[in-house]
Amino acid sequence: MIISHRHKFIFVHLHKCAGTSVTRALIPYLGRNDLVFGCTPKYERISKQSRNSGGPHKHSTAKEIREYVGDERWHEYLKFSFVRNPWDLVLSKYFWWHKTPGDWSETSSATKKRIMEMPFSEYAKNYGKNQSFYKSMVSSANASEIDLDFVGRYETLDADFEKLCQELHFPAISLLSLNTSSEMREKPSYVDYYDEESREVIAKVYAKEIENFGYQFGA
Repeated sequence: MIISHRHKFIFVHLHKCAGTSVTRALIPYLGRNDLVFGCTPKYERISKQSRNSGGPHKHSTAKEIREYVGDERWHEYLKFSFVRNPWDLVLSKYFWWHKTPGDWSETSSATKKRIMEMPFSEYAKNYGKNQSFYKSMVSSANASEIDLDFVGRYETLDADFEKLCQELHFPAISLLSLNTSSEMREKPSYVDYYDEESREVIAKVYAKEIENFGYQFGA
């Protein structure tokens, strides 16, 4: 997540939507007082006080960021993010658990171990029970409304990032492929990992997001 006072923009970093790649691409253009939450320890730009205060973090929601910067800056700054087909996103998250080292807290390590022992269809059914992703991430006031100025898509990442650079008056910037888990997929499409029940679970939980962004299963 980035808050740039120099260029007056806010980047809302959604899970598994190329956020690390976007952040790394924008970092060279940031000012001294701009903030980078998360990414990697090397590139993070926040004070120890902020890190320990329980304030904003890498995947803060639009609502949380708005409360942090205040309404005046929220309305003044360009706010953007990137979204992804929910069925593909959930699969990516599943493989992220498999790929990422387990040197976290005891609770997280136990979660990783449990996920690695379950087939994807079971993970999708459990993951989808009580979660709503895009709505909580990109809405700051009314939970049913998108409160961002620009929303790009993972599926058209390069073209949409080029449009974003134009909005920010930056030169064309190439994106690196970072923090991906695509190499772990053995089947050609995310569609091949779903059964009917797991497909419907994700469709139900992410119904509002699917409506907002026009996503379809297999498209």
